[in-house]
Amino acid sequence: KHKEAADSFDKSLKIFPRNAHALAGLGQVAFQLRQYEKAMDAYESAYEADRNPRHLFEKGHAAFFGKKYRDAQSGFARFCELFPQDAQGQFWYGLAALRLNDKDFGLKKLEEAAKLDSKDECIKNALALARKGAAIKLQQEEDIALTDKKPDAIKPKELIRINDE
Repeated sequence: KHKEAADSFDKSLKIFPRNAHALAGLGQVAFQLRQYEKAMDAYESAYEADRNPRHLFEKGHAAFFGKKYRDAQSGFARFCELFPQDAQGQFWYGLAALRLNDKDFGLKKLEEAAKLDSKDECIKNALALARKGAAIKLQQEEDIALTDKKPDAIKPKELIRINDE
């Protein structure tokens, strides 16, 4: 399936090289195959083609799961500059900061996410852990790329596992 999808997107790009939908599709295929660098490049190209900020969010996910936390933080920062009221953007921005051991900034972003979406249990739990200085681990980071979900459809509550170290 992945090869067929990638071939279809490649054909489209031969006809229209700046087709953001095809570029983002290549990013999604690469993400599913755990080719995170390739996914990041595809999402950046998609953003350059149509300036849809969602591609920045997707690039942040690819960087995060590729363990390139500085790139993830950069992608989520760019997204949050455009959509400061997006709780998920603030949440992931905070998680990337925490992975870079920037605890104060990570806590600030998680607090912003909690203010924006006070009902999200995952955000509340992550914020409580960050306040205690506990580690926040993502459940099944390796396996998430093999789901059938688009990266932007992955909800944090499907990912969080608590590890009070």
